[in-house]
Amino acid sequence: MKEEELKQLQKFLDTATHFELPAFDRLPSVPLYMEQVITYVNSTLEPLSLGDKQLLTSFMVNNYVKAKIIREPDRKKYSVEHLGYLLAITTLKSVLSMSDIAMLISMDKDVSLDKSALYRFFKTMSSDVFKDVGEKAKRRIDAYAANYEKERNEQNPDAEKHLIDSIGLIALRMSIQSAVYQLLSQSLLQFLACNNLDENDFKKEFKPGVGEIKHQRKQAKHEAERVALLKKKERKTTKKTKKR
Repeated sequence: MKEEELKQLQKFLDTATHFELPAFDRLPSVPLYMEQVITYVNSTLEPLSLGDKQLLTSFMVNNYVKAKIIREPDRKKYSVEHLGYLLAITTLKSVLSMSDIAMLISMDKDVSLDKSALYRFFKTMSSDVFKDVGEKAKRRIDAYAANYEKERNEQNPDAEKHLIDSIGLIALRMSIQSAVYQLLSQSLLQFLACNNLDENDFKKEFKPGVGEIKHQRKQAKHEAERVALLKKKERKTTKKTKKR
């Protein structure tokens, strides 16, 4: 592992730990066209983006409008209310389905009709979670990085292996936590949906459609190919190392 890669990891964790959405009164108050919305949301959430992948696209926004998750733009322009919802949706879309997001947003009116108050609530909650989870992860990584540096100075040949193994264990633990949180979250969302929908609608809501199944299969195939390629490269690297 390169020193630069370790420092980048520590920097990312520090950034994520202190990440906060912009205050509602700091969001652009002048209505924006689609391209401006995409640019604004992606640049705002860029600290949370790994790689060059866009977190929000015009295709996604159009789907949110079609699904009535957000209201239609006024003469192709999106308001500050749209921006608030899109920032929240984009933060959650990797773990929640469109139907889950739609249901949670539909419950907004029971909490408050003041969109700025709803946004402030989401902003505070997300900041608290980022801080709590990020600090724990960063403390562990910083401790392992310090131990790695110590072992390197002592010329321990297993220093890098110890560091990589330790980071792997953190990743595994957080993956398990993520799976548990998602499982429990889904049970709560199903409870809410069951109380908001009649029995037939509930069954339809949680039965994956043909398109969704095809998409899942396609994703699984790409993931299998990616892992196979990584394994192939790993074997080649191991062979070269042994020859040396």
